[in-house]
Amino acid sequence: MIRKGKRLLQEEDGAPACSRTTSVVSGRDLRPSRASRSQSPSLWETRACSSHSHQVRNALKKNRARKAAGPDGISSRLLKSCADQLCGIFGYTFNLSLKLGRVPQLWKTSCIVPVPKTPHPKELNSYRPVALTSHLMKTLERLVLAHLRPLVSSFMDPLQFAYQPDIGVDDAVIYLLHTSLTHLEKAGSTVRIMFFDFSSAFNTIQPRLLGDKLQLAGVDHHLTTWILDYLTHRPQFVRVQGFESDRLLCSTRAPQGTVLAPFLFTLYTADFSYNTHSILSSPEVL
Repeated sequence: MIRKGKRLLQEEDGAPACSRTTSVVSGRDLRPSRASRSQSPSLWETRACSSHSHQVRNALKKNRARKAAGPDGISSRLLKSCADQLCGIFGYTFNLSLKLGRVPQLWKTSCIVPVPKTPHPKELNSYRPVALTSHLMKTLERLVLAHLRPLVSSFMDPLQFAYQPDIGVDDAVIYLLHTSLTHLEKAGSTVRIMFFDFSSAFNTIQPRLLGDKLQLAGVDHHLTTWILDYLTHRPQFVRVQGFESDRLLCSTRAPQGTVLAPFLFTLYTADFSYNTHSILSSPEVL
């Protein structure tokens, strides 16, 4: 069944964007009362991932104002401009999600928009699927990633150059050339290099196996449960020229257009370790 797409947000004339955010999120006031905040245990006490207001504020300000809105219809410009006003309520909402180990269904939803690779596409392979996801979810993912990265650093391959801060493919090439040329300085030596390219690499992630590896890496039960819920039962639909397809649930692979997916893939393949004569980079240049 195909239906005409509808605008999810309708701005009220004359009302400032920040004052409408509470109703945009769920249609009701989600601001926590003082009593509920005092009764809720701190997630830091449970050694789980959590966020403070200043962390949420900084994460909200990292949103790019011109990015297209996700399926929840909340614009990145609103989140960026009203970060000071929104950090409290969303900090509470994020911590509640982490505590319960549940991700709101709308935040997991992906809108797939086919973008032409060529000026005059003639077949399906001529389109590149671009996934639009919630900017609120991306904000929470950045906070989780900041907590997760140092937590599993000892489990990661030290020669993993992909999806790491301040390093990339150039560093992998330099390391490879240095290792090869150093070896070739020895008389009569040779170097053989084998490259692998994983087809649809991110589609190979199985959440259950990833959960076991997260536990081995020292990730606590609360965060592992949250990540598995984040990866499973993800609705997705296609939008073309204002029309939307039916929604399909997906419970395998790392979702496109998300912040956590690349790092989770490197964690998933971390036990494919190196030896003194090998190097590991991204799935495209492995």
